Amino acid sequence: MKTASAILAVPIFLFALLLWSAPVVSHETDPMPGDDVSEYLDRDLLVDTLMRDDVPAVEAARDARDAAQEALEQAIAEGAEPEVIEELEMQRDAAEEALVEQEEAFAAERDTIETQVGEMSDDQVIAMNGSLNNTLHNGRVPVISSDDVMRLLDGNYNTEQIEAFTKAYEAEANFVLKSDAFAAKYDATGKQQFLRNADRFDAKAATEKAKFLGKVDRLATPDEMPPPDTDPMVEALAGSEMQSAARDAARDLARDTARAAEKEARHLAKGAGQAAAKDSANELAKHAAKSQAREEAKQLAKAERGNEGRGLAKGKDK
Repeated sequence: MKTASAILAVPIFLFALLLWSAPVVSHETDPMPGDDVSEYLDRDLLVDTLMRDDVPAVEAARDARDAAQEALEQAIAEGAEPEVIEELEMQRDAAEEALVEQEEAFAAERDTIETQVGEMSDDQVIAMNGSLNNTLHNGRVPVISSDDVMRLLDGNYNTEQIEAFTKAYEAEANFVLKSDAFAAKYDATGKQQFLRNADRFDAKAATEKAKFLGKVDRLATPDEMPPPDTDPMVEALAGSEMQSAARDAARDLARDTARAAEKEARHLAKGAGQAAAKDSANELAKHAAKSQAREEAKQLAKAERGNEGRGLAKGKDK
């Protein structure tokens, strides 16, 4: 398994580096009629942009695997007891398996999005690249999954709808960034006020996203309008709550794995002995269990969000 995962990890890792280092086209406004929009008719660029939010999960899984491997090597070098070595080997193998699963999920999501972008019209690609370029230029990475893109395809969104659609995720990313800043302060200080502020911005992210998604159907051409009994605001808010839960799970996963790596690094820096190595194994076991549970919650929320999205786009539940 180690050889197979290593082969898989190299191209994913290289792709992640290229993706995050790729320059963003420096336009601050959407392309207007008459402008040269040929640079926005780039389907590969759109795929890369839509995959940016998936990179941190792969990096977090890789950090957890590296920390587990370092803990094992340190314990072996210090002559730890066989049971400690065995426990650390189990944790390393579990982290390795989690990394492979994340890389496979990343590759599957990219394949799906590539197919979806290939089905978009030229006008849709231009509109979405233009709108998302503005978001990235402002330092935001919107969380848009293949389930979200399916809503766009099912609804055959026009240019105005795509602008409202992307602004929904830009607004969400903006308030999530503020929430994350307060969450970091809470982690550092334990002060409840910071946690309340983080929750307040999370709620704001959901409502602002729902507001823009509610505009999508109102901007549809007459033959694309949903049935009159459809309430886009209610369904958009429901979908935003699902995505908020998935985003929280992903954030917790990255936070837990980073903490595990940090703690392990401190152990190694201090030249911890066998007892510390055993404590490290327990910490890794605890974080691995939390990460697995949160990742499962994320996948469940993502699946449910996809169902909500398809219902919103077609005006009915499937």
